[in-house]
Amino acid sequence: MRAQLPLRMTLPGMKGMALILEPTAWVVVDGGRSDVPVLAWVDFSPSSDRGIHEPVPCKLNYYHYLASGLRTRVLEHLEKHLETRLKSRR
Repeated sequence: MRAQLPLRMTLPGMKGMALILEPTAWVVVDGGRSDVPVLAWVDFSPSSDRGIHEPVPCKLNYYHYLASGLRTRVLEHLEKHLETRLKSRR
């Protein structure tokens, strides 16, 4: 929530893919194809009493037939990236 958005991060080992974080969406794009969307988390619906560690309901859009295979790898990379950023700011 404190990061300057939009935030774009490359996804190592994913052939030109990048993850773009915006306030209203997280979008995986294919950088080799003019940032065509591949996968997107949208329509975030956090409840007001949600703890910071609890999941936020959202809609997941798939724009490519292989996108479901990227989802877990993208989230793992995002977690590592954000942990590194937090540790560097301490």
